[in-house]
Amino acid sequence: MPIAERYADGFAAVDAEAVADPADYETFVAVFARTYSHADHPGAVVDLYRDFQQVREEYPDAGSSKLASELDVPRSTIRRWADDDAKPYVVQGLQTAERRGWIPMEFDSETFRAVNRLAAWVMSSGSIHGEKWRVQFVVDDSDGRHRLKQALDVLGLSTTAPGEAGTGLRGEIVGVTPDGAVLGRVLHALGVPRGGEKHESDVRLPAYLDAAPRQIREEWVWEYLQQRGRSKGEGAGVSIGEQRPEAYQQQLAALVEDLTGSDASVSEEDVYVSADAVQALEVGHRRRQGSDEDPLPLVDAETLAATYSEKMRDLLDEYRSFEATDGYYTNVARELAIPAGRARRWDEGAQPQIVPVIERCAERGWFDAEWTSVVEAIADLAVCVHAGGSIPDGFTPAWTASDEVGSCVRDALDRTGVGVKERNGQLSPGEDGAVLGRTLVAAGGVYDGWPDSLPDWLFEGSSEQQRRWVRLLVAGRGKAWKQRSPSRNYSLTSAPQSYLVDVARLVEHVTGEEVHVREGRLTISADAVRELGLA
Repeated sequence: MPIAERYADGFAAVDAEAVADPADYETFVAVFARTYSHADHPGAVVDLYRDFQQVREEYPDAGSSKLASELDVPRSTIRRWADDDAKPYVVQGLQTAERRGWIPMEFDSETFRAVNRLAAWVMSSGSIHGEKWRVQFVVDDSDGRHRLKQALDVLGLSTTAPGEAGTGLRGEIVGVTPDGAVLGRVLHALGVPRGGEKHESDVRLPAYLDAAPRQIREEWVWEYLQQRGRSKGEGAGVSIGEQRPEAYQQQLAALVEDLTGSDASVSEEDVYVSADAVQALEVGHRRRQGSDEDPLPLVDAETLAATYSEKMRDLLDEYRSFEATDGYYTNVARELAIPAGRARRWDEGAQPQIVPVIERCAERGWFDAEWTSVVEAIADLAVCVHAGGSIPDGFTPAWTASDEVGSCVRDALDRTGVGVKERNGQLSPGEDGAVLGRTLVAAGGVYDGWPDSLPDWLFEGSSEQQRRWVRLLVAGRGKAWKQRSPSRNYSLTSAPQSYLVDVARLVEHVTGEEVHVREGRLTISADAVRELGLA
C-alpha cells in the first residue's frame, strides 16, 4: 500500500496552509513537513519513520527486509534507515526544530517572542532565500544589529560574518547560523512568505496574529515599523513605503488600528501610521523592555519637592548637603557655593519650608521602600485618582463617596494617617490634604492633564495588587453600555490614545481577556468584567 494512502489520516491529512497556533503540534509538523520537496508526501514520511522507530525497538536485531515486512512497505523505502542509520531530510529538520524548541511553541514563551520578531523582520526587510530556505535580514544601523542579536541569542543562533551575505539597497544583508534553513522553514510554516512571494497578490499577514495576545501583535508591528517606517517629522506619524498588494496593506493598517484605536491609512505603495498610533506602540515597547529600576519607593523626598518647583528640589539638595558638611557656616557656604546669608540662617536653625513636610511624610511611612500597608495605600489612592478622582490646582484630592472606589479611598486614607473628611458626597483627606495630593502626583496620579501612559509600577506589582488596581479602574471608569450585558465602556476622550491602550494592556494582562480599543474609549468584554468579579 502506498504510504500516502496508509498514512492518509496522519500529518498528510492536515490541510492548513500556515500555523494559526504555534502550540498546535500536529498542524505545525504537517505544515513544516511540506516545506521539504524531496518526497511526494513528506508528512506521511514523518509518520512512517516514527512507525519504523517503534518496529525497530521491537525487533532490534532485524534487518531491513524484516522491518519492511512488518511495516508493509517496500524494502527500498526504509533500507537506508535500517542499514545505514540514515534519516529522511524532513525528519532531520523536524528533530532540529524540536530540539531547539521551535516546534511547538507557546505564545507567551521567550522563544516565540523572538521568532515573532524575526517573522516581522523578514516580512518587512528580509527574506527566506529560494530553495535553500536560508533566512536573511537587512540591517542598516547599530540599533538594528543589537535588536537582531537579542532575538537570535534567545534562539541560540548568531549572524554570519559581515559581508558574507552581501549588501542591499537598504543596508547590510545578514544571514543566520547554524540551522538557518530550519529557521526559514519554521518561519514559512508560521505564514512568512518565501522569496518573491512577499509581492504576490495573495500574500497576507501571518495567520497566527489573529489569535496572538496583544503583546505578540504589538511586538510584531513595532519590529515592522523599525525596519520599514520613515518618520514624517517631529510629532508626525510614520510612513511604511513598500510595493505590496493592497489587500496586504489594508490588513497591516487594520492591525495597527485594532491595537491602537488610532488611524492608519493606505495609499498607493504606502501605509501611513498616525502619530497617536506610533505613540501607543512606543509605550508598549517600553512596557516590554521593562525597567532595571526598583519601583519602590513610589515617592521620595526629591520627587515630592519637585511638585512644588524644581527650585524647591534644588534647595532641598543644598540644605541636605549643608547639614552633612562639617565646618563653620561661611566655609561650608563657600565650599558648596551657597549664598552666605542662606547658610547663616540654616546654621541658626532655619529650614526650607519643604523640610518639615518631608519629615511628616517620612514619619508616616510614605517614602518606605517596601510594600507596607501605608505604601500600598498611597498606590491605591493614586489608582483611584485615575479611576475617577481628581487633584485640582490646590492639590487636595477628592473622590466620589458612593462607589467601590470610594470604599477603597476611605480605607486607604485611614492607612496613610491623614484620616477622612466627607462632605456633599465627596471624600478628601482629613488633614495634610495638599501634601497628600502632591505625594499622589509624585507617585503618578493624574494632575494637570492626562499622561501618555499609566505609572510603571502598576505593571510591576504582585498579581494580587494588579488585580485590585484593575478592578478599581474598571469599576470607576467603566460604564455599562448594553442592557443585560456586564461589558463596560471605558471612555476618556480627553486622554492620549496611548494612555487608553496602556489601560487595555493592564486589563488584558490581569484578566487574560481581550479589550477592544477604539478612539477615545475601550470596550471591556463581559468575560473580563466577570473575571474581575464585577458582574
